Amino acid sequence: MQNPTVATDKLQRIFRFDFWFSAISGSGLILLGYFFGPMMIPDISPLYIVAIGAGLLPWAFFNRYLSKQSRANSLLFAINLAGDILWVVASIIGLIIGRDWLTSFGIATVIAAALIVAEFAWLKLSNWPYKALNKALVLPQSS
Repeated sequence: MQNPTVATDKLQRIFRFDFWFSAISGSGLILLGYFFGPMMIPDISPLYIVAIGAGLLPWAFFNRYLSKQSRANSLLFAINLAGDILWVVASIIGLIIGRDWLTSFGIATVIAAALIVAEFAWLKLSNWPYKALNKALVLPQSS
């Protein structure tokens, strides 16, 4: 079992990186939504892409807030992890429902974003310093 202080430092760096990724992605979607929208879904209003970008900014600052915590808060950690998992699930559902409307670029973008967010979720969960809270997710080790 790793030292909770070391794990918290790693977790803070992961949250900080997630902050920058979300802030840059959100800002990019806001600024370039009118360009990327038709490239992803030709028949959709680009405002939907801009709205997704605007929604990423509060998420970015939530990650920034968590990166500043000296001790990981279980409830906020669970909310953040659930948000990442919901993003991945929503991406999969979006791919299934929107497969007829999405362009190849749109499909690739949704898959790439879902994989990146899934990796963030995995990194956060695997570096959570208080393993007693997620024992159900830990597989038994063979000897």
